[in-house]
Amino acid sequence: AAFDTDEPAFLVKTGPYRFVRHPFYISYIVFWVGSSLGGNSLILWFVCLVLIGSYVVAALSEEQKFKNSPLAADYSHYSKRTGFLFPKLPVLLTEDQPESRPRP
Repeated sequence: AAFDTDEPAFLVKTGPYRFVRHPFYISYIVFWVGSSLGGNSLILWFVCLVLIGSYVVAALSEEQKFKNSPLAADYSHYSKRTGFLFPKLPVLLTEDQPESRPRP
């Protein structure tokens, strides 16, 4: 849960976490941006910006918890491969590609 103070016990690196470290916050951001575009209201855009700010703060807080946990080394390696809120394009293009084999 956002802003929870517990120490991380495991690291998920599959599914959407394979590409970004905070996919739930991305889904919330997409929802609020879409709602703001659809509603075309200054109030909605203000709410959207406030919520995006709170999601980024929550994600940074979670990052810090991992950096201070026994999973710090694994999380550091994971962070280099995956994006914070957006996928890292070079990783998407090169990861899990089958090795090219010479044709006989």
